[in-house]
Order: sequence, then structure tokens, then C-alpha cells
Amino acid sequence: MYTAGRGRNGEIVYYEECGKIDNDALLRNGVTLPILIEHYVMTTMATFEVIDPTPNLRMITIFDVKGVTMGFLKGGPLEFLQEASKIMQMEYSEKYDYRFAERNSVVCFVNVPDWASYGWRVIRKLLKRSTIEKSIILSESETYKGLLKYLDHNNIPKRYGGGMGGLGKGDCRFTSADELKLREFVMGRNNNLEFQVRPD
Repeated sequence: MYTAGRGRNGEIVYYEECGKIDNDALLRNGVTLPILIEHYVMTTMATFEVIDPTPNLRMITIFDVKGVTMGFLKGGPLEFLQEASKIMQMEYSEKYDYRFAERNSVVCFVNVPDWASYGWRVIRKLLKRSTIEKSIILSESETYKGLLKYLDHNNIPKRYGGGMGGLGKGDCRFTSADELKLREFVMGRNNNLEFQVRPD
């Protein structure tokens, strides 16, 4: 996950690359579902409180499902999706003392494969009608044009055909101002800034 660029109306843009989640590797390293959910809540709250505390600021959420297989829709990944979707759609939670659902202006699923009609039926069951109504499904060929409705060219990552960021270590996943600010906050909370390195 990372944040990069802004929407046409100033929204924060959050990306989740679902196909790169290695559930087995997480479990081998002791990262359980409760830990993932705690991290998800912390970073979501920090997005609005650390990156940009503008009152009522909205978010565009983009789920890149490239590389996702049918196996994603069972076991640990599905359990995380179920719990995270509940939190994302909360109007108000005393446990987290935060409003989540009101912040999403649109939810985009991009690089969607041909088999996704079945996957969407599974995911729809996890979503409220209000969330379904602001969700859009884009195949790989539709992704750039679809994102242009919500982001201008220079706020679309280069990998999707836009002009933001570069390639490799210059990718906006590692260089965007919003992501660097959020990463510094998270690593500081974990008290392990010395371990922060960019992947190749």
C-alpha cells in the first residue's frame, strides 16, 4: 500500500497492490490478521491526520488486482479483505473513534482480469450498497482512461500510463511526498527508522 498524488478535487489517493500480498510470508514472520488490521487502521487514520488534516478531506482508493489469482478469495487474504472492508465502510466506530466510510469518494479496481466477474460477486457481498455505487471496475486496457476521470495525467503513476514518478526506485511508491511523510510516521511509531530501505 502507498499514497501518491491527488485527485482532481484534491483527494488523497491510496493504492493497494493486492497481487503483491504474500500471505504465507507474512504468517512465517509472525504477521497475523489482528496485526494487519491494526496496521491498516493506524495508517488510514495517519493518512488524514499526518499527511493532510484538512477537515472532511476525501480519498480515492485504488485496488490494483494485477497478478491476483482465485486463491486470493479464500483463506487469509479473504479474511483480511472482510475485516478491512468492514472498517472502511464504518460510519462511526467507538473502538477506533474515527469516521472512515465518509472519506471515500470513489473505489477503483484496476487491471481487473477476465475471471473477475466471479471475484466481484464475492467482493460485492462484503460491501454496502453505498460503497458498491461508488465502485468502478477497470480492465487493464481501461485503467488509464478510467483513472483520468478522477486524476489528471500528472497524478497517475507511470505504470498506468500517467506522468507521475519514474521507474524502479524512482517509482512514486517510493518517492511521493505523501508516501514519504506516512512512511516516516509509521517507521517512527515502530522505532525502527534505521531499517527503512527502498526495495530494488
